[in-house]
Amino acid sequence: MEETDKAAKITQKERRRIEVQKRKFRLEQERVLKPGECNKYLKAVIHNKITEELAGSRIIQKLTELDMKAEISSSVTPNTITWKRQMNQKIITEEGNIIQFDDVEKDEPYLLIILMADEFAKAVKENQLMNIVQSAQELCPMELQSTILVVYGLKNFCRKNKNKIGMKETEIKLTQLQMLANCSHRLHETPDDLALTVSQISKAIAEEPFKSKQNHKIDQEQLYLSGDVKVNVVDNDPDSYARLWNAQLNCLPKVTFDVAQSISKEYSMPRKLIEAYKTCDNKNQMLADIQIIKTGPLSKYRRIGPELSKKIATLLTSSNPEDLL
Repeated sequence: MEETDKAAKITQKERRRIEVQKRKFRLEQERVLKPGECNKYLKAVIHNKITEELAGSRIIQKLTELDMKAEISSSVTPNTITWKRQMNQKIITEEGNIIQFDDVEKDEPYLLIILMADEFAKAVKENQLMNIVQSAQELCPMELQSTILVVYGLKNFCRKNKNKIGMKETEIKLTQLQMLANCSHRLHETPDDLALTVSQISKAIAEEPFKSKQNHKIDQEQLYLSGDVKVNVVDNDPDSYARLWNAQLNCLPKVTFDVAQSISKEYSMPRKLIEAYKTCDNKNQMLADIQIIKTGPLSKYRRIGPELSKKIATLLTSSNPEDLL
């Protein structure tokens, strides 16, 4: 009997040890993803042409300040920067033992291309800019999430070489890159600006797993449409749906509680407001003349007005993600 109790105590002690080990393991895994700490596990792979002809020393200095590594490469793709993440290869067994494997490097799905202004102008004139970007993308070992083209010294180049490259022509080519190759662009004139951009992009890549995990955590939680107003919808209770509709409106920019009540009085549910927009000739001004409901002896007559009416219409009806409110 005593031996059985002793074995049970040992088992219980072993279970506690395993739980402690697992907790330490989880904390370590979370720690290496945190902003600042994650920088140590990211390495920028910089083509040697960038370090020889551009602000290579400034770029490396900026990365060093962020505790990031830099590697000079002579890959077949010139003028590019890619990134690798050092993976902490550990697993924990059911017995609570941690097994350490050799560290491996994982390619990150991001690509930065840097072109000097004369190279960019030549590519635009010869209609080769798309080919340059797509060729660099095809040489990457994984499917890219984002490509950024940096043009260095374009303003100074255009100042010294007037009529060498047209503004309209340049804008068309850069727009084609964004639409057809998922490639955004930036224009820089100084080594400091170029180095700062590389460091900012590197920092964002390093923190991406942590930010994604945080966003996923938020998505899994129960969110409310207004910070301090928690609305519970009860079936077959029209008042609860009305409160929810008011809370939704209250979340829109510059829509106060009084404005939300005034809109919901005219359009008692979202469907009615959307349908009204579909049949209205001037949807931007559809809500402008609605009187705002105010209470109290000092309340004055006020309308929603054309500006706020336009903002609400844009938010609820626009299909263009670039529209500004």
